[in-house]
Amino acid sequence: LLLRNTSAIPLDQVLPVFINALPLKNDYSENRPIFRAIFHLIRTNPQALGPYMDKLLSVFATVPDPNGPDQVGDEVRAELIQLIGHLNTQDPSKIQTAGLGAFV
Repeated sequence: LLLRNTSAIPLDQVLPVFINALPLKNDYSENRPIFRAIFHLIRTNPQALGPYMDKLLSVFATVPDPNGPDQVGDEVRAELIQLIGHLNTQDPSKIQTAGLGAFV
């Protein structure tokens, strides 16, 4: 629903629950749609995710490591690494603090 009709969702009520449920620990197959929804929100409504960015960065740090379990697949991993690079241009210290410096 986040991808199809974002404006119909009360983001102020949904996002805290959505973000606090991350990172997934059991069914990694659900990560692909979750990350697609996050990417969509970053493209269309980045200010909605602003208050959750520190939490999201810590979630992002659990995903792109190729030595860990495959949580998102190559396509989503590549988009995530691209996003990390973009976020690094805005606030490099947050990227470093989250342990994502190796992906920029």
